[in-house]
Amino acid sequence: MLYLFGYGSLISPESASKGLNRRLMLTDLHPATLKGFTRCWNAVEKIRFQGHDATINGIFLNLKKASDTKVNGVLVALNKQELEQMKLREKNYDCIDVTGQIIEKTAGCVYTFITPPDRSAHPDLQNACVPASYLKLVCDALKLYDDQFAAAFKNSTEPLDFEVCEGEYSFVDAQQERYAGGKR
Repeated sequence: MLYLFGYGSLISPESASKGLNRRLMLTDLHPATLKGFTRCWNAVEKIRFQGHDATINGIFLNLKKASDTKVNGVLVALNKQELEQMKLREKNYDCIDVTGQIIEKTAGCVYTFITPPDRSAHPDLQNACVPASYLKLVCDALKLYDDQFAAAFKNSTEPLDFEVCEGEYSFVDAQQERYAGGKR
């Protein structure tokens, strides 16, 4: 059995469904805790806002190693083909095995996606912003969980250091856009 640890947009059943190309319900997303990491805003992807030709650096949630910390998220069961699809969606992230760092017992391997420091955004990155629709997707998804989950999420997420930009966006990479499910 394979599992994906989702910690950003993948806590949303809607977003996870698009990535896996199958309908998921909230009951398919199992709260879990990953030790040794914190959540931060430094994954960067080339995006384009609807009505604009220019590409910008879209900023998304990421994980970074941090001793004596833990971050919550969800486990989603998936097969090898679905994991390969997710690698296309999360193309700027590395897929890593975190099985030994999940606090809850699992009957299989657990993977997550992390953008390594050498490909991560820094606060002084030019032409960069967090898409407001991405931020809304994550905030709306948090409302689906109990107060304890939402509080743990907020407590394990570093402050946002980038501007938030309004409007629908798409990924510049066509294959990534296909597996992300279209404009957001």
